[in-house]
Amino acid sequence: MRVASSEAKLKQGAGDLWDSGRIHSDQSIQLAYRGAPLRSRERCWWSVRVWNQDDQPSDWSRPAFWEMGLLEAADWQAQWIGLKQTWPAGTTWPQARWIWAGPNTSPDGRTELPKTNRLQVIALRRWVALPPDRHVVRANLRLTADDYFELFVNGQFVAHNAGKPYSAKFIQEYEVQSLLHAGDNLLAILATNRQDYAGVLGQLAVEFDQGPPLTIQTDRSWKAQAGWSPEYGGPSLIDVNWTAAIELARPGRRLGKQRITRRCNPALIPQGGHDRAGHPAGAPLRHRPGCL
Repeated sequence: MRVASSEAKLKQGAGDLWDSGRIHSDQSIQLAYRGAPLRSRERCWWSVRVWNQDDQPSDWSRPAFWEMGLLEAADWQAQWIGLKQTWPAGTTWPQARWIWAGPNTSPDGRTELPKTNRLQVIALRRWVALPPDRHVVRANLRLTADDYFELFVNGQFVAHNAGKPYSAKFIQEYEVQSLLHAGDNLLAILATNRQDYAGVLGQLAVEFDQGPPLTIQTDRSWKAQAGWSPEYGGPSLIDVNWTAAIELARPGRRLGKQRITRRCNPALIPQGGHDRAGHPAGAPLRHRPGCL
């Protein structure tokens, strides 16, 4: 093998960085470089040939190169940069609340946040009545969760989030006008949390061709149930026996600053086919996005 500091030198047969000579070995890969010391960002041109069982050499391979990375701390002048993410602020949706399945109350009467090192799976539902004498011109639903959600409107899957530990700091917004109709409409959310503090925060804003807008936010008016089943996302289910969701915190407040007690057992994805994200039916929810 020859390694040269330029393509021209390599083509001239010079291995000024390394010329291994002929090496008798049955090892054809994972051979360590044993040439001259290399510098950061140095481009190294190389070529190789081999001998066969008749002791006949091959032609030299076509010239190729690799380029060294940054080897010394002084070579790196850049700084880590990014956008600071904060929890959704109360000014964005002042009437909304972080909610979850409950209830759980501490001895002093305060609501405690659910936290666990095991998977939590819950369903949240809210019926929304739209007037028959007004036409919907715009309907946006903003939603976030700690840490994973799937959103359904009138039984139709809308979207899911990334389901990462930082997902609660990102607000997802969806246009749902085409899924709404006059009369009763169902908002349903499958929410999961793998560890740390759990919560769902959202708001539906509906604008009409006349009259004031309608705003529906996450609060104790939502119904909650531990676990998930396919019919939970659709309007045919009767949920009168479900309990009211518990309000955990106002927007802008970090969920992790409060205590937690609730724990739920893992649930399975409904049998038959694949889930909305393309994962096999029957697979544990912890194998889905947001449940890792």
